[in-house]
Amino acid sequence: MHKRGFCPNCGSQLFAWFGHMPGVLGIKAGTLDDASNYVPTMDFHVGSAAPWDFMNPELPSDSDDAQPFAPADRLQRASPAFAVG
Repeated sequence: MHKRGFCPNCGSQLFAWFGHMPGVLGIKAGTLDDASNYVPTMDFHVGSAAPWDFMNPELPSDSDDAQPFAPADRLQRASPAFAVG
């Protein structure tokens, strides 16, 4: 089970928790003011990556394909209050 956190103002996804990886918080780099301060520590969904996408062979990876949004996620995005569920 995945849980996602969304901006209460615009509804953009900001981060996610992954049920199969306790203690890991995924942060959407595109939502940061300066993503250059952070270095990737894992590659996700490498099985569905574009052929031109660079994957550092020294990083651990998760080959699972991306899953579509569940109805609960759509409700969270539409909610006026920040919610994770």
